[in-house]
Amino acid sequence: MMNPDFSASRACAQFASSLQYQDIPDQVIDFVKRDLLDWLGCAIGGSASPASRPIKSVSLLLGGVRQAEVIGLSSQNVVTSAACNAYFGHILEMDDVDKESISHPATVVMPAALAVGAWNASSGKDVITSIVAGFEVMLR
Repeated sequence: MMNPDFSASRACAQFASSLQYQDIPDQVIDFVKRDLLDWLGCAIGGSASPASRPIKSVSLLLGGVRQAEVIGLSSQNVVTSAACNAYFGHILEMDDVDKESISHPATVVMPAALAVGAWNASSGKDVITSIVAGFEVMLR
């Protein structure tokens, strides 16, 4: 019988907030670096596609404080940056797929981690830790 006090959301939040870079296996760090390059290639290609025009137009209309980079555009606020880069990463449908969850974690997690990392001037290790936490939470 399941504990009635258990909260999956709380468990995920506790995991993500307590994860430390040094706790992540080297093999996972290598995977994340490889997956980041894969996603970035897809996002660069997607940003050059005519299919990217709608999100680019919305991004420029929304404007805001420049906090994080958008591929192929000027910097935007952290939310718009993450949204645009996620959109770009999914255009070509060549990004990663987790077969069990039938999801594309890189195009969801990486743009958010990179945008927040840029906004907070985070280290590369902090961004990788955020990506690992994001993947774990999304895939569970």
